[in-house]
Amino acid sequence: MARQLRELSVPFYLPLHARNLRSSGRKFTSYCPVFPSYLFVYGTHDDKWACWQTNRLVSIIDVQDTERLSHELRQLKTLLEVGAPVTTESRLEPGIAIRIRNGVFKGLEGTIVAREKKTLLRVSVEFLSATIALDEFQVEPLDYEHLPPARKPTRVSRD
Repeated sequence: MARQLRELSVPFYLPLHARNLRSSGRKFTSYCPVFPSYLFVYGTHDDKWACWQTNRLVSIIDVQDTERLSHELRQLKTLLEVGAPVTTESRLEPGIAIRIRNGVFKGLEGTIVAREKKTLLRVSVEFLSATIALDEFQVEPLDYEHLPPARKPTRVSRD
């Protein structure tokens, strides 16, 4: 998506952290998104439309306090530039009402009943009379304003 937006001249920010890896005895550095499945677009209505036209988005979150977001992203950029370890935290916990954003269950709503591993959720979907396993990136909370404070850290390492 980032490459496509660059080609379209749509201004964006994709925070990346360096991850040093070793494969077959060789060392290499991989740059991974700090927030998987998220990218920050600074643009006009036309830029937003260009993003939709790529058919690579699940949703767009409109930001009400753009100054605050810009300030926080500048701070994050500074931390990443000096190599500080960065931690992201999830606020999706059991009891949170969600909507499934993609896949065969797209649009269905349910409630998180358990968290397994770092990003795997068990979601109860009443319509299906079932509990299904979903990756965290596949769901969005129905009510962003009433999410609990983050408690489950996922460490982004600098290896």
